[in-house]
Amino acid sequence: MHRPRLTTHERRRAGRRGRHGTLVLMGHTPREILGFARTVAVVGASRDPGKASGKIPHLLQHRGFRVIPVNPGGGEILGERAYASLLDIEEPVDVVDVFRPATEAPGIARQAVA
Repeated sequence: MHRPRLTTHERRRAGRRGRHGTLVLMGHTPREILGFARTVAVVGASRDPGKASGKIPHLLQHRGFRVIPVNPGGGEILGERAYASLLDIEEPVDVVDVFRPATEAPGIARQAVA
């Protein structure tokens, strides 16, 4: 899948930097964000391919994205180490995909920009 890079102007316009210096892309469409993204952390990733939280990460990986699973059970999902929380990930993440109840979203969002 061809994913165009953001221009210098778009990078400046993108907004502030989040964890590990990763740009927080504000004012961009999902398509533009996915065009920039290379690494996707999936909070609530599942080993069950019958669930959306198992199928979507698999499809993202198949499309060339690096998927970092976040699941408190740990272990390995899709051949990648699963982290207990976003705060445990020690490398830049471009996008956070969340498969958790809406009540947990504010806490996950705080972790994503910490």
